Amino acid sequence: MPDLPSEPRDVVIIGAGPVGLACAIEAQRRGLTARVIDKGTLVNSIVGYPTNMEFFSTPELIEIGGYPFPVQRYKPKVAGAPPSALRMILDAGVPKEALSSLVVFRTSTAPLDPDLADQFYERFGIPVLQNYGATEFAGGVAGWTLPDFKAYGATRRGSVGRMNPGIQGRIVDPETGVPLPYGEKGLLELRAKHLGDGESWVRTTDLARMDEEQFLWILGRADNAIIRGGFKIIPDDVVNAIQSHPAVLEACVVAMPDARLGQVPGAGYRVRSGMSVAEPELRSFLRERLTPYQVPVQLLEVEDFIRTPSMKPSQPELRRQLEAAGAMA
Repeated sequence: MPDLPSEPRDVVIIGAGPVGLACAIEAQRRGLTARVIDKGTLVNSIVGYPTNMEFFSTPELIEIGGYPFPVQRYKPKVAGAPPSALRMILDAGVPKEALSSLVVFRTSTAPLDPDLADQFYERFGIPVLQNYGATEFAGGVAGWTLPDFKAYGATRRGSVGRMNPGIQGRIVDPETGVPLPYGEKGLLELRAKHLGDGESWVRTTDLARMDEEQFLWILGRADNAIIRGGFKIIPDDVVNAIQSHPAVLEACVVAMPDARLGQVPGAGYRVRSGMSVAEPELRSFLRERLTPYQVPVQLLEVEDFIRTPSMKPSQPELRRQLEAAGAMA
């Protein structure tokens, strides 16, 4: 950890990236001093950025062992990270006093397991407030406030919070587009002045339900996307990469539960008659064609898939096979 000067700063941003930099630039535009703490190179000024923005290399943040350091040092009331970071903080045995300044912990980018949120609250006494949104929706769509958590946290467990002011939501039948009653599962549609033409409903790929108080539950994705620690994986992209190997006849990719990342991809594959490809060879092949987070954590060769009545590989059955194979490994 670098030796950071002890004088106070107006704004501390943990984790740079495009959003962090944008926040820092906006902070300095308002006359504040911004300090960005991120995995990178220590510099006191960067060409093109204001000189009152300072960047510090803190690999320990990524490793979680050093995560509480900025919180202990600057004592913010609010911190935030993907759900996977909550699991890492719990697993690292971070002492309660290290996060004692926090009033709430905000999380987004990936589904939050309610059990994980409960564990974090029981361990640290800090409410975990989830937000739901996406870049294509120009930011947040729904989220928890502290008053809502105190009033509804127990009865709306698992919700991503209430619809944000100025944004309307409804649940529709995936096939017909007909709006469904409160409590029914369907596709989420949104309407707001900043979305599309400001008048039409915009359909998402998220399966959801909503109640009369405008609390929203996200129940999955219609496109079967796998959210690995905040990174979106489209199974068809991985299937196509596997099937591009000359020895592979057919492949199927499913989401596997993971305590830290929420979901990870697992895959089954069939080889062509008279050909073979071992798991290490196929994994190496995929690493040259996919980003690291897209590469399946499990690759299982099968003689054939258990199939649905429409003769497609059964995803639940493949998931069970992968779980069984993982338990025997």
